Amino acid sequence: TYLDNDSEATRLIEHLGGTLLARRPIPSEEGLLRLGAIEDGESIEVSRHEDAYLIHTALADM
Repeated sequence: TYLDNDSEATRLIEHLGGTLLARRPIPSEEGLLRLGAIEDGESIEVSRHEDAYLIHTALADM
């Protein structure tokens, strides 16, 4: 179940000396560039960053 996996993930993270942060990622142009969602030198409005991430994810070949 989800809770079993959550407990195991937390145990592994702590074993590796890490911590789990329950924070939502903040979309950025740097991240969009790394994903290939925009080209170098290309820019989009800050208010459209999250939409660009969602569109890129929806179109990704998983």
